[in-house]
Parts: sequence; C-alpha cells; structure tokens
Amino acid sequence: MTEFKTIQKAEKSLTIAIPSELQGKELEIIIKEIDGEAEKRKKIQEILLNGPTWTDEQYQAYLTNRKYLGKWEQI
Repeated sequence: MTEFKTIQKAEKSLTIAIPSELQGKELEIIIKEIDGEAEKRKKIQEILLNGPTWTDEQYQAYLTNRKYLGKWEQI
C-alpha cells in the first residue's frame, strides 16, 4: 500500500496531483483538520526524546556537586 500526503489551506475546493504510481487505481481520500497544537507537541516530544542525555557518571557527578554546593550555601 502506498501512502501519499499533501497539505493545503482549505478553500472552496482542493486540487490534488495524483502521483503516477497511483494513477488509474482506486484511492481513498481523507480530509481532516490539522491540529496545530498537536503538531507543536509532537515536535517538542521529538526534541526531548532525541536530545542529549547524561550518562550515569555525569548524573552522579551532578548529584555530588549539588550536595557540596548546598553545604556551601548554608555557610
């Protein structure tokens, strides 16, 4: 099954250019409103999931430094 996606601003009518590999075949066309907020959430999620992370050693060093800085602030 081949999937083709196109995004257009909704006007009175839409024009769809059918790719050559789909011409002459039965097609299902689905029209749905794009949730702009959902797209933003998806992008943010991708950034967070693919972003840099700490190794266990880096996290332990952070916890140790935070502990010492906490003691220093109390002085």
